[in-house]
Amino acid sequence: TSDVMADLPQTADAFVVVDDRQFVGEVSAYAGADLGVALGSEFPAYVIFTSGSTGRPKGVVVSHAGIVNRLLWMQDRFGLDADDR
Repeated sequence: TSDVMADLPQTADAFVVVDDRQFVGEVSAYAGADLGVALGSEFPAYVIFTSGSTGRPKGVVVSHAGIVNRLLWMQDRFGLDADDR
């Protein structure tokens, strides 16, 4: 969030995404979509960086659908229900 951004190390090779209304508005305008409303399952939830088999870091985007799929698998595999926390 923007309130902790100043505490982050400043490096030239880092890309920082700030979770605030101005950022959402700017991205919404760029993407041609209102990102201030509920997002679809195809939208990114997070990005992880991995070296993969090449040894070169690359970003891998995980969608909201991927997270839902994992949660559904866990519910089925472990028999989770509304009483579990």
